[in-house]
Amino acid sequence: IRKTTKKHGTATTAARALRKWGSRVVDVDRMDGLLDDAFKRWRADAQNASVTQFDYAGLVNPFIGTEANNNPGNVFPGASIPFGMAKMGIDLTDTYAPAGYQDDINAPVRSLGAIHDSGTGSGDGSGGIFGVMPVVCPGDDFYKCPTTVEARKITRAKNKDAAYPGYFTTTLNNSITMETTTTRRAGLQRYTFDHKTLASAKSLPHLVFDWTRDNPSSWAGGTIDFDYQKGRIMMNGSWYSSFGVRTQEYEANRYKGFSCIDLLHGSQTIAKAGLWAGDRFGQDTKLIGQTHANLSQNFIGSDPIQSGALVSFANAAKVGCDSQVTIRYGVSYVSAAQACANAEEEIGPNWDFAAVEAASRSQWNEKLNRIVLSPNTTDEVARLFYSSMYRSFLSPNNATLEAPFPTKTYV
Repeated sequence: IRKTTKKHGTATTAARALRKWGSRVVDVDRMDGLLDDAFKRWRADAQNASVTQFDYAGLVNPFIGTEANNNPGNVFPGASIPFGMAKMGIDLTDTYAPAGYQDDINAPVRSLGAIHDSGTGSGDGSGGIFGVMPVVCPGDDFYKCPTTVEARKITRAKNKDAAYPGYFTTTLNNSITMETTTTRRAGLQRYTFDHKTLASAKSLPHLVFDWTRDNPSSWAGGTIDFDYQKGRIMMNGSWYSSFGVRTQEYEANRYKGFSCIDLLHGSQTIAKAGLWAGDRFGQDTKLIGQTHANLSQNFIGSDPIQSGALVSFANAAKVGCDSQVTIRYGVSYVSAAQACANAEEEIGPNWDFAAVEAASRSQWNEKLNRIVLSPNTTDEVARLFYSSMYRSFLSPNNATLEAPFPTKTYV
């Protein structure tokens, strides 16, 4: 990075350095603008004695360490609060991405997952559980919806990834935008469906909820329940973490995860919904109105069977001509009921995306303001310092009230 910035002839942002790295997925211009604006605000605020806290979160570039190369950083650039248990971001498939993400534009997205680790590495990775994927269905035919990973995976559009502490977004090659922001054990996810994409497919907005797939493909059974009246999906399962004993004989080394996803808010309603099951060999079953499933570990070839829920939405919010679907998402290591309580407590009934995002940024600024650099510090040094300091507060995950040690093993 230092060599790159010197070549530009001036101290600059990490986003500008990404031009040298050749990244084709990060929105360099957007990140460049955000970071440059943050530097201007910081130096202006430093001249104002009444300002007691600076917006150092604006100096952080979460994409440092995400380049796809032979010495990867294995870092997570998605949404999280300091030490957040909920770490929401995209999960790629057909590539090496132990934290779910890397900047390889040819690596397809399989979903937006709820829990991740950052920096741990390992070949299989960890987390990436309870993923959500926006899809369109030809002719709005529920039975033609792409649900399995092989059917629904899609690459990202060029130069559309953007992130800052507490927020992440990307746009898929079908012009559907994915956004997320989080609290400690919950988050909001927002999906904006391009009106041309919906019109071309003659489809309502659909979301696929993946019950069984994680990054290391280690799911070993669980249950899913769909309450159509409440518009609530509750899922649980058992997985391996990134390190530790990984053989099937040592089930005590698995962790159990639980999720609670609320679908109804404002004018947003369910048009059609059900459960699905499939595999990479072509099995594809959809059961409209199905409310419950209980599966044990069932391998098809070398992969567990794939299953989850599928929902189409009516009366989605309008952003211009586009349709926007928002869901509230809670996670837990104790129970699905606890996951629901976490979402209700931490997100509340308003589902205010901007408010959650602002609260997350405020928590980051509280941490980052513990060390105040001189406003005469160069952009390069300040950006590297606060981006590194940010990483130091991503892990470990704060599982207070969620991990009943010492009788259980959890991530």
